[in-house]
Amino acid sequence: MSLSIGHNLLGQLIGDGQSVQLLQTLGIAASPSIQLVKTPLSVSNLLHQAFTRHLTGPMRKLHSQAKCLEYLAGLCHAFVHPPSTVPDRKAIDRAE
Repeated sequence: MSLSIGHNLLGQLIGDGQSVQLLQTLGIAASPSIQLVKTPLSVSNLLHQAFTRHLTGPMRKLHSQAKCLEYLAGLCHAFVHPPSTVPDRKAIDRAE
């Protein structure tokens, strides 16, 4: 499964800096690009959940958009700010 989104919209949704980092990390900074990237199952599942049959009309569209945004946030968390590189809040508080 894949998600196609324009560079400008991606920048508007997650920020220009993060979008550039994400695209570079995924190896798809050049346009057009396609790349197979091993993604954590927890992130991939968000995109699969975007396509539900139990909702219809505007609610189905809203649900799909929300899950796609969650998927983008998951990609950023996994590839732009991996958990091992995100500073621990307690460590930051101790340093201040």
